Amino acid sequence: MKVQIVHLYVLSSLKSA
Repeated sequence: MKVQIVHLYVLSSLKSA
């Protein structure tokens, strides 16, 4: 399931912002 990967990617993106 790519959903988990996408979720982690989004969280990382928000953290980086």
